[in-house]
Amino acid sequence: MRVKHFFPIAILFFMGFYACNSSNGYKKAENGLEYKFITEAKGDVKVKEGEVVELVLKYFGPNDSILFDSKEIPQKFRIKIEGKSSHKGGSFEDAIQMMKVGDSAQFLINADSFFIKTRRMEVPKDIKPGDKLRFDIKIIGTQTEEEVTAERMKLMQEQEAEEVKLFAEYLKTNNITQTPTASGLYIIQLEKGNGKKIEAGQTAVVHYSGTLLNGFEFDTSIGKEPFTFPLGQQRVIPAWDEAVATMKIGDKIKIIAPSKLAYGPRGAGGVIPPFAPLVFEIKLMEIK
Repeated sequence: MRVKHFFPIAILFFMGFYACNSSNGYKKAENGLEYKFITEAKGDVKVKEGEVVELVLKYFGPNDSILFDSKEIPQKFRIKIEGKSSHKGGSFEDAIQMMKVGDSAQFLINADSFFIKTRRMEVPKDIKPGDKLRFDIKIIGTQTEEEVTAERMKLMQEQEAEEVKLFAEYLKTNNITQTPTASGLYIIQLEKGNGKKIEAGQTAVVHYSGTLLNGFEFDTSIGKEPFTFPLGQQRVIPAWDEAVATMKIGDKIKIIAPSKLAYGPRGAGGVIPPFAPLVFEIKLMEIK
């Protein structure tokens, strides 16, 4: 059986794993996996191949320091079960397969096998031969892939509806009455320059700041080097290509962009949520 990463579990694996050599009180399964059940559920709902499993997961480094806690991730933490174990001797996949819904347990997994066979990567230099990784796992529930897809679709519809509501409230609160462009972008002139107008294919040199509708500033070039990009080459979000194409050197504008012209249903960088309208102030400093 193999675990296919689902939703944010990739964050876990790219953060790195560290050794934990304690084995006190652990039992050993026939496959070599060392385990210790903390809570055993009364039910008998086992994790099955092909299911999507929601779980709580922590992993620990030397001296039991917490290096990862899935509870810090805002969305549900899920993985999909399919295929076979990535290696012999007790794998992460084997650990999940041993558990039922409601179970919580600890597992020790060989570091070399995990990195080389499961992650298919080099063993980090600070991991020594024979070191083991400790996982604390609790199984919350299971769903079919179809159920997860339906849940995600419903959530997306709710988020889209919320965006429309928040966007309208922002326009009303800020007394923005002008007509948007055909794409739905609002472009408001703040300062008028007298330089040359930029054309598609030229490189724009700009200073900017970007905020969410609630005023949270997620990015800025102020106090840093100006940002440069080729206009009309899809190197920036669509709102930027459209807005900067209207500018002359010295112009400063404010744009209010619906999420479809920004980062859409995915959001960006863990800072911009899904379906988030964005507000930018942009000043065209130079054309190259």
